[in-house]
Amino acid sequence: MFNAVRVPTAALFLVLLSFASTPATSGTAQAEATGLGSKPRDFMTRAPFGTLHPRASAPTAASAGLDPNRQPVSGLETIASVTITNVPVCAAIYPQEAAMMIQDGGGGGIVVWHDYRSGQLDIYAQKLNAAGVPQWAMDGVPVCKASGHQLYPRAVADGAGGALVVWQDGRVDSPFDIYAQRINALGVTLWLTGGVPICSAVNPQKQPVVAGDGLGGAVVAWVDERALGSDVYVQRISAGGVVQWAGDGVGLCTAAGVQQALRRVGDGPGGGIVGWADGQR
Repeated sequence: MFNAVRVPTAALFLVLLSFASTPATSGTAQAEATGLGSKPRDFMTRAPFGTLHPRASAPTAASAGLDPNRQPVSGLETIASVTITNVPVCAAIYPQEAAMMIQDGGGGGIVVWHDYRSGQLDIYAQKLNAAGVPQWAMDGVPVCKASGHQLYPRAVADGAGGALVVWQDGRVDSPFDIYAQRINALGVTLWLTGGVPICSAVNPQKQPVVAGDGLGGAVVAWVDERALGSDVYVQRISAGGVVQWAGDGVGLCTAAGVQQALRRVGDGPGGGIVGWADGQR
């Protein structure tokens, strides 16, 4: 099981988990390290509004289907010990939120988030190597610092050590459009300053998701309210930042009712598969 830890909004941290095998001296001596001993520990979980409540005790050996009196085989049985290291990704002033991380294809990762350090929400990114060491400027590099708010970034690897990033954009008092930017392995943006418009139709466009198209570009999908409903639209953008399909996107689902909560995967060169929650009748 993987648990996420919420950190203060003024900073982003990466949690690194490393595993090492250590010999067990007996069948029960190492049980507590795995949470399967005869003296289970109590854990706490954070409930809404910051209230702490006790969570169920760790499982016992018996409840996990193990024999608590079992002896190690030839004294060579091993268990996994875990070392957790927190690595600061961004500690700039004011909140950094809505972070997501992708693999960079070289053993590390790229983190993107929206950032309030300038007094408005902008999009920032940071690359970390396999050891968790930041590779770009301290506290991240700007992906988009246009006027207004840019928020809720999503990213996909570009196949060359960088990333394609999309977000919900409120520049020029717009009700939110969808923009995209490519950032290379050195943390340099490659497309138009401020990003390439994916859709700037009337009314809000929001909740973008993105999948690589297998050719260095991406397929972007979003929730679109141009028809005063809530539909699903898509657009493909090339590795060079040129949109490939109809202006402002192609309607993927424009049925009556509400379409929302998009999920996506790539389907190989040129396309993608998009799923959503649908309230049509």
